[in-house]
Amino acid sequence: MPGIIYKQLVYTDRREPKQPLPVVPFNREAFMTPEPTAKFI
Repeated sequence: MPGIIYKQLVYTDRREPKQPLPVVPFNREAFMTPEPTAKFI
């Protein structure tokens, strides 16, 4: 556990993605449509 905490505090350049994460607009109608399987966004 101390090793993980050390890496989180010291290697700050590895904590953020190299590129911005894509943002997908929420489509409420598509989400509310009933489906037989679970939905995850």
